[in-house]
Order: sequence, then structure tokens, then C-alpha cells
Amino acid sequence: MLVACTRARKEPDAKPTVESTSAASSAAVHAAEPIVVSIDALPLAATIFVDDVALASNPYEAERPRDARSHVIRIEAPGYEPRSSRVAFSAPVQMHVELVPSPHPAAGSAAVRPPATRSAIGAP
Repeated sequence: MLVACTRARKEPDAKPTVESTSAASSAAVHAAEPIVVSIDALPLAATIFVDDVALASNPYEAERPRDARSHVIRIEAPGYEPRSSRVAFSAPVQMHVELVPSPHPAAGSAAVRPPATRSAIGAP
């Protein structure tokens, strides 16, 4: 049995094709780029948590590693109902959250009342 084998001639000016390698490395670079996470909450005394870790400030803005994992954003403040949501850090995140006052104050905390007002016409 005879097998024919041919060899491709290499052109002197030919460059290797790197399209697929370039596309893969571009996707890897894009995935490695950090994203900006920006969260602000009302009341300003609220604490913001990302994955059960309290953040240093409210409002909060920082670069975080880009990933598709689900992260839990939780916001709490005394006298208010906590709020939480799940967010992927696959794109920049911008959140504004307004907490709602709790209908049932926590045990040991004083109920928040609005300041008393006086009548405009000669009331003491």
C-alpha cells in the first residue's frame, strides 16, 4: 500500500492565524476587568452588607472583581425593615434602596415619633 503525503509550502510573508486565540484572550481579559459597585441606602445610618460582610460606608462605591456568582446585598437599620437582593457582579452594579420603617419596633428600642407641633394661632 502506498500513501501519498504532501507538505504545505510555507509562504515567506504568511502570518499564522490567531483569530480564535485573540477572541479567547479578549474574553479572558474582559472577564478579569473589575466592575464598579455603587450602593446607597436611606436612612444614611443604614449598614450595607455584601455576602454577610458589613461595608465601611453608606453610600458605598468600589471596584470589585467581575464574576457571575450570585452575591447577596443586604441593608439594615434599627427601626426599619431590612431589605436584601441577589446580584451578579458580571456588569457594573448601581443600587439605591430606601428602607421602610418597621411597623413593630424591636424590643428595647424606643418608638420613633414625629416632633410635636404647635398651633400657629396662640396655642401654648
